[in-house]
Amino acid sequence: MKRKRALSTGKPAGSRGPFIQPLALAGVCLVFVVLLLSMAAMDFRTLDKTLVEYTEKRGVDFISDVQQAAVFNLQRMDLSQQWDLGGTPSTGLEDQRLSLQESLVMAILHLAQRIDHETANGTLSHRELLSLATRQGLWNLVLFDNGGAPVFHRRTVSSGVQKAIAGMVSAHEDLKIRIFEPFNRPASSKFLALRRKNNKGFVVLVFDHRAFHLLKLRVATEMALDAVGLPPNADCFFVGDSQGLTLFQSGTCPEFLSGGSPVSGAPEKQGRGGRARWNGRKHLLIMEEFLPGEGGALVARLGLNTENIDRMIVKEKRWGMIAMGFMVFMAVLSMWFLYRNQNRHIARVRQMERRLQQAERLSAMGRLASGVAHEIRNPLNAISMACQRLKEDNLAQLSTVIRNEIARLNIIVEEFLGLSRGRQLKLEQTDLSDLVRQVGLLMGEESRQRGVAIQTDVTESGFVMWVDGNKIKQALINIVKNAMESIAGSGTVTMKMRLKEKETAVISISDTGAGLREDDVDKIFNLDFTTKEKGLGLGLALAHEIIQAHGGEIRVRSAEGVGTTFLLLLPVRVNLS
Repeated sequence: MKRKRALSTGKPAGSRGPFIQPLALAGVCLVFVVLLLSMAAMDFRTLDKTLVEYTEKRGVDFISDVQQAAVFNLQRMDLSQQWDLGGTPSTGLEDQRLSLQESLVMAILHLAQRIDHETANGTLSHRELLSLATRQGLWNLVLFDNGGAPVFHRRTVSSGVQKAIAGMVSAHEDLKIRIFEPFNRPASSKFLALRRKNNKGFVVLVFDHRAFHLLKLRVATEMALDAVGLPPNADCFFVGDSQGLTLFQSGTCPEFLSGGSPVSGAPEKQGRGGRARWNGRKHLLIMEEFLPGEGGALVARLGLNTENIDRMIVKEKRWGMIAMGFMVFMAVLSMWFLYRNQNRHIARVRQMERRLQQAERLSAMGRLASGVAHEIRNPLNAISMACQRLKEDNLAQLSTVIRNEIARLNIIVEEFLGLSRGRQLKLEQTDLSDLVRQVGLLMGEESRQRGVAIQTDVTESGFVMWVDGNKIKQALINIVKNAMESIAGSGTVTMKMRLKEKETAVISISDTGAGLREDDVDKIFNLDFTTKEKGLGLGLALAHEIIQAHGGEIRVRSAEGVGTTFLLLLPVRVNLS
C-alpha cells in the first residue's frame, strides 16, 4: 500500500529556522536575574540572622550584667563586717551594706503592709493568703488579734514568735524586726512583726534559711535591675524557679514565662533564643540560668521586641529590591542593546556576503564572456562555411550541420542565461518521485544513442513537497548529462531517491564513467572550471546554484576509473497521511 506524503502548512522547505540568538540572550538574562534574586535572598537571610544574633547577644549580656550586680548586692548583704587591708572597718562598704539591709527591711515591711491592707478590705481569703505565702517564699505567715492570739497561720507558731508578740502587746510596740540575727540552730527563724492599722492585731512574716535566702535574692535582683536598667525593647523580664516562685517580673509576660505552656517558637532549653509572636507583636525570647537558689537553680527569661529589627529588614529589603530591579533593568537594557547591535552587525555581514558573492559571480561571468565568444564563434564559422557550400554540396547534409550548430548555440545561450537566473525560484507543490522518473524518460533517447543505460530506483511514491519543479528537473538533467558524457562507450547511470529521517529528500545519481581526480572534486562547481573539450561546463555550476537556492546541498564521491556519485540533499518538512 502506497504512503502519501504532503507538506505541512508553514514555511516552505529550505527556509531557515527562527533566529536563536534572542532566546540565548533571554536565557542569559533569566540566569542573571535568578542569580541576583538568590544572592539577595541570601543577603537578607544573613542580615536577619546577624541582627537577631546581635539582639540575642545584647539580651544575654543584659542578663549577665543583672546577675553580676545581684551577686555583688548579695555579698554586701552579708551580716559579717567588711574590712580593708589595714584591718579597720571600710566605711564605704559598711554604708553600702546598711543601705542594702535597709532595702531588704523595706521590702519585707511593704509585703506586710500589703497583707494588712488586703485582709482588712476582705480581698484576701485564707486560701489566697496561703497561695501568697507560697509565691513569696514565706516559711510561715501568722495573723494575731489585738490580744496576741493567733487567728491565721500557715504553720505552727513557734514559741519565739509568740513571746515576741506578747512583748509587743505589753509594751505597745508597733514593729519588731529580727531578721539580721544569724541562724544559730536548725530550727531558728527570722521574722518581722507589724502592728496592723486601727490596732486590729499583728501581721508576722516568718523566714527560715531558704525563704530568707530567696528574699535576699529578690531584693538583690530588684536593686540590680534598678542599677542596670531594662533594655528599651524589653517587653518582659522574669526571674524565678520551676516551682512557681517569682523573684522578679516586669511587663506582660506570656504563659511560658510564668511556668505555663510555652508560646509557639519560644525556647525550650536554656542558653538559646527563639522567635515567637504574642499580643500581635514579634519577640525574641531568651532563657538563661540565673543565680542558684535554695533547692534549685533559678532561670531568667527575657522577651525582646523585634519590631525595630523587622522594620530595618523590611527597609533594607525595599532598598535592596529597588537596587536589584535597577540592576536587572540595566542588564536587560544592555542585553537588548547587544542584541540590536549584533543584529545590525550580522545584517551588514550578510549584506557584504551577498555583495561579495555578486562580485565573484560577476567576475566569473566576465571570465566566461571570452569563453562564450569563442564557443559562439566556432558554430558561426561552421554555419558560414556551410552556406558557401550550399551551391556545391548536398543540401540535406548541410542543413543538418546548420541545425546542429544552431542548436549548439541555443544550448550555450540557455546555460548562460540559466546561470544568471539560478536563484529565482517559483515554488509549487511538486511530486518529487514523479519528477525523478520524468528525467529518466527524457534522457532515455539520448542515452540510447550514446550506448548508456539509465536505471531509475525510487523507493518513495507520491512524495509531494514545495520546490521549483522546472529548476529541479533542469539540475537533474545537467547532472545526468554530465554523467553520460563521462562514460566512454557503454555504461550505466543510476538514479535513486529516498527519504532520510523524514527530514531530507536524497537523490543520488551514479555513473560508471572515468571518475574525477581528487584535486578536481572541489572545483567541479566553479563557473570557470571544466574537463570537457567542448562547452563551457556550466551545467554542474547551474545545478549547484539551483540546489543551494532550495536550501540543500550537493555532495560528490568519485574515484578515477570507477565512477562518480552525486548526492542531492533537499530539506523538507512533511506530514504523513
